[in-house]
Amino acid sequence: TFAQRYSANARAALDFVINHNLNSDGLSRSSWQLHADDGKWHFYQEKYSADQGDVYLGMHAGELMYGNAKYRQTAERLKTLTSSRLFSTSLQRYLLGMDENGNLDSSDDGNSADFSQGYLSWIWGESEQSRAALTWLRSKLLPDGSVVSKVGAPAYSLNVTMLAMASRALAQPAPKTSLNWFIDNVYDSKTGGVYHDAGADGKHEYNNETAFCAIAFLGFLPFD
Repeated sequence: TFAQRYSANARAALDFVINHNLNSDGLSRSSWQLHADDGKWHFYQEKYSADQGDVYLGMHAGELMYGNAKYRQTAERLKTLTSSRLFSTSLQRYLLGMDENGNLDSSDDGNSADFSQGYLSWIWGESEQSRAALTWLRSKLLPDGSVVSKVGAPAYSLNVTMLAMASRALAQPAPKTSLNWFIDNVYDSKTGGVYHDAGADGKHEYNNETAFCAIAFLGFLPFD
């Protein structure tokens, strides 16, 4: 199978993350970036909440495919730590993340916070934090069905996508008004792609955003 054929590569990637990206506190730091100006790899150490979900998915998949308890333990710890350290009980939502000095970042640019709430709720399903995150997303709904969490920000396609994904994971009714808004305002029927947002300057289409939209409309769940 594909998983068996590339098992050495997959294991090496998972082990690299464990050995080089995980901080001593158990959270995963962001990424290694190759800079064009000096040709060297630089370690970006921000601990984004959504990134913890990315690594969780990879580790959980690694455990399922290769039966390695180390991957399972890493995934479980990431889930526990993200829910306890990167969730704000006062804001009742996941934070953007934590910087390398341990400072928490609760900022919202109108898109990133929405993504964290929906994505992590979709990954982990039923929990106190997921229910709160979905409630926060719903509180940003406008009458037309769009989701705008910051005054002056455009209506991003991914915000509606994350609302739908979180609703599916928590066995809640699909947000039909929002999905209809999506079709009418950000779906490109000519290409099959999705606009980044509904604003005049948002007519860019990204394949990764379109993939999330497919997940939302088809009702996929992780490891379903």
